[in-house]
Amino acid sequence: MSISHFTRRLATAGVVTAVAAGTLVAGSTTAADAAVTGSGTYDCATPIGPLSVPFSLGSESLPEVVGTGLPVPGGLVPVTGLATLPASLLGTLSFLGLTDVGGSISNFSVLMGETPIPIDGLTTASLPIPGTGDLALPSNGTIGAFTT
Repeated sequence: MSISHFTRRLATAGVVTAVAAGTLVAGSTTAADAAVTGSGTYDCATPIGPLSVPFSLGSESLPEVVGTGLPVPGGLVPVTGLATLPASLLGTLSFLGLTDVGGSISNFSVLMGETPIPIDGLTTASLPIPGTGDLALPSNGTIGAFTT
């Protein structure tokens, strides 16, 4: 695996693993379409040792009430994500010759109650590694098809 490929996976796999492990905390409003957000910290293995990477996922337009047993088509509800890579990791990646990070996540879901909700196409553009400071990696995708 090339270092560039490893970095892309590192930048995004932490979000997926933490969500899959159930650390995402969801909340909603009382509007007809509710905003749902969650955040957590993923402890990931890196070339410089374990690091905690803050992340968040959210959607602005989930229906508040949905009947049971209904098929929900994918691609209709946008999802945004944000992972923050610490400066200590970015310095090491720069030292290893990388100039940017980005990537995508596939084959994962979040739990809403006991129902797994797939997230499709969560992708972050390749961003240059800054000379100093942390790097926030925004991502976009959609909720995939599922049955309520």
